[in-house]
Amino acid sequence: MKKGILVGIVAILLAVVGGGVYVFLNAGDLIKQVVEELGSKATKTEVTQSKVDLSIQTGEAALKGF
Repeated sequence: MKKGILVGIVAILLAVVGGGVYVFLNAGDLIKQVVEELGSKATKTEVTQSKVDLSIQTGEAALKGF
């Protein structure tokens, strides 16, 4: 019983950590996708950008090719 609970807790922790790593590694692509989608809806024209540079350490983001 206790072993099953422990396995469940470890699985949940791995899923949370894995999700955090995925978001951290793909944050630039996720931001690019959201900006293009919402920008296109807001302006009623196609909005594209070539790259998003994101620095978690300094808290800076740069939208390039906008």
